[in-house]
Amino acid sequence: MSRLCLSVAAILLCIRGLALAADEPETFDGLLAAEQRRTFERITQYVADHPEATDAFAARQWLLMAALEHGLEADAVAHADAVLAAPTVMEPLKTLAQQVRIIGLAKSGQNDEAIQEFAGLLRFARLSSGGPMIDFGRRFATQLRMARDFEAAREVYSQIANRFFLNADVRGLCDNLKAKIDLVDQPAPTINVPDTAGETVDLASLSGKVVLIDFWATNCPPCIEELPNIRRLYEKHRERGFEIIGVSLDGDESMVAAFTQQQQMPWRQIVNEADVAALREKYLVRTIPTLIIVGPDGNVAQFDVRGRDLQHTIETLLAGE
Repeated sequence: MSRLCLSVAAILLCIRGLALAADEPETFDGLLAAEQRRTFERITQYVADHPEATDAFAARQWLLMAALEHGLEADAVAHADAVLAAPTVMEPLKTLAQQVRIIGLAKSGQNDEAIQEFAGLLRFARLSSGGPMIDFGRRFATQLRMARDFEAAREVYSQIANRFFLNADVRGLCDNLKAKIDLVDQPAPTINVPDTAGETVDLASLSGKVVLIDFWATNCPPCIEELPNIRRLYEKHRERGFEIIGVSLDGDESMVAAFTQQQQMPWRQIVNEADVAALREKYLVRTIPTLIIVGPDGNVAQFDVRGRDLQHTIETLLAGE
């Protein structure tokens, strides 16, 4: 190879190296997500190269669990199909494969097929052990809402309510979720009340910003579990116009002040019980955590999304998409 070719090759390698460096994750979350994706792809390739290996089925099982945990369902539909096509599959693994397939289809835009398969899965759910199936159904409906297929999401909530018709709490929950859908794309209900410092929290004054309204409490485990994600989003995007309004159901201002200081929650909090009760009614808050995202236009953009879905929603709104 000539010196000129070697020089060109070296330059190309340098450019590639710079591009890779630019693409490297800059945060712990980004690094972790990249490693999770890399491991998923390597094991996928292993299964493709060694389909008859004695551990190929175990590898597929790991891929299905990883897909649900890390939001990679759309990339795991083929693995779910392979597991479901096996001659003998234990029921828990079969259910796992069906769930991955349903979410994967929804993320791929195949909503009608996903709804049909969910209906089939729901048909065999035991009435006495509906908890996990209800949780999965809500997760599935969230993906449909993320795709703005609100009628499909309503259908899923109705299917859940009809299947567990003996449980008044489940029916009430599903009715509440369907009612919340009606808030989307509508002007967010007004907020004009004092925070814990006595200063007025006026939602209208935040027009042009993306606002997360977080209904929470210190004794709510799911609320506390989501807190690190919310805090990271606030630290990362507040300079871009991301604000948070906390609405605490604790009713004790001194306790909330101590907790938010210890947990590094610098955003404003509404705690007064009368104000909180009025806001719960306006925003149809039946259970917590309830997360309401208001777009720059002042309309409700999404609700009850967590983790990666919350991050995606906020970053999409900030980008003006």
